[in-house]
Amino acid sequence: MTKNLHRLQENLQAYLLTGNSAIAKDIVNPAQDTVDTRLAIYRDSYYLCLLNILRKDFSLLEQVLGEQAFEEVGLAYINAYPSQYFTVNNFALRFPVFLQSVSSYNKYLYLSELAEFIWALNNTLISADAAILTVNDLAQIPPNKWENLQLKMHPSVKLMIQQTNAYEIWQALQQAKPLPEAVKLTQANHCLVWRKDFMPFSSLLTQETAWIIKSLQEDQPFAEICEGLTQWLPEEAVAQYAVNHLINWLNQGLFVAFHF
Repeated sequence: MTKNLHRLQENLQAYLLTGNSAIAKDIVNPAQDTVDTRLAIYRDSYYLCLLNILRKDFSLLEQVLGEQAFEEVGLAYINAYPSQYFTVNNFALRFPVFLQSVSSYNKYLYLSELAEFIWALNNTLISADAAILTVNDLAQIPPNKWENLQLKMHPSVKLMIQQTNAYEIWQALQQAKPLPEAVKLTQANHCLVWRKDFMPFSSLLTQETAWIIKSLQEDQPFAEICEGLTQWLPEEAVAQYAVNHLINWLNQGLFVAFHF
């Protein structure tokens, strides 16, 4: 019985993914229509469910592409990357990269960057949880230990670099404002996404604050970060500048632990 069930499941999956009709011999002839019609209903439902997942994940991108174009690229993605997971959380993982491979869209870098940003923002909600640090936690650190201080980011934190104004386009979509013209930037945007209190957040960073975040993610100690900031700031200003941003990020829930 178990072997037969397993064979039926494999044959049905093969039909859904490749159109292999071996399953047809196990389908009872319906009173109306045909076996092919019955199987087509299952296959259409499979595609429709996955397409609706893409629509839910990338509803703002669908606004940019239009319903018909989004459906076409969505169905192409389903064929290129059939779901391999027991959960649909990761189904759209390759969608941003897939957009770069589609000849109709690969010359529009802002589309894949917009999709990548939306995906990262969605993923903050399913990333691992962790208790966040507070300003009071850092206040307990003796001054002589600060130079070796290393901070651990919340699992939801992600730093992204964008070559286009995809972030501004996303903001306009969020606020239902007219979309700015998509352009390639002369200086890249540094976008930070994270979660706090089960809500997704994002912000644009300056080049130096993005450098601080990247350095923290690489476990650089506070003293080295201050030294590196001298490429933008006077030496006497860097420590206070760094501390001010650390406090701001602490209040936004970016850190979960520290060590030396």
